Amino acid sequence: MTLVISIVVAIFVLCFFFGLLMTWLSSRGKLMFLDGIVHNRGAVAKPWSEYRQESNSLFWFRFVFSFCCFLFLVLLVGGCLLIAMSSIQAKEFGSSAVLVLVIGIPSMILFVISAGLIGLCLVHFVVPIMYLRRIGVMEAWGDFRHQLLAGRVGTFILYVLFQIVMGIAIAFMAAAATCVTCCLTALPYLGIVILLPLFVFTRSYHLYFLEQFGREWTFFRDKSLPKEAPFVSDPTHPNPNSTNPFGDPPTQ
Repeated sequence: MTLVISIVVAIFVLCFFFGLLMTWLSSRGKLMFLDGIVHNRGAVAKPWSEYRQESNSLFWFRFVFSFCCFLFLVLLVGGCLLIAMSSIQAKEFGSSAVLVLVIGIPSMILFVISAGLIGLCLVHFVVPIMYLRRIGVMEAWGDFRHQLLAGRVGTFILYVLFQIVMGIAIAFMAAAATCVTCCLTALPYLGIVILLPLFVFTRSYHLYFLEQFGREWTFFRDKSLPKEAPFVSDPTHPNPNSTNPFGDPPTQ
């Protein structure tokens, strides 16, 4: 028994540290992938070092959030077992078991929905805000809540619903690609390369959705515009004191 417990504990510790490593790498990868889409490049070294601070902030938030979710699940399952203990000992479906179903199932559904919404907002909105404004994760949450979500709850609800539909469609496309390529997409690196257009499309969709809320949320700058005039508010009414056709004052 001691040997079995030692092996289980060792496996648990290894899985824990492996999960930490994967979370840290994926936190770096999210900002690197975002930088590659915005600048249309495949750079690794520059975004890896440039967004180190933002990536570490994202990692710690994800770690604390995952730990809180795990702790909530343990407390929920433990509480349900304590409530249903009398029915378990009596080997019957008694009132305590009914109480567990009434309380436990809705609580679990509410937890899954809440955690899913937080994860979606983190990846779709908070991480792009961190990338655009070079800020930490908590400050980015504040900007999202006050500058984007406030007054637009209905818009974001529709966005979430459409993401569910689009996710189902993309899952079917990925499954079709797996069948057509004889399961080549199941290979670690080759699958990412084959399905890369789908990943780029979904990530770009998040950024273009944010761009509709004002020019301060611009990710993809039009390279045809001069650097001194990256944004055009009203090109039909230029500044009369400016020689710039885009309506901005000229720069030296």
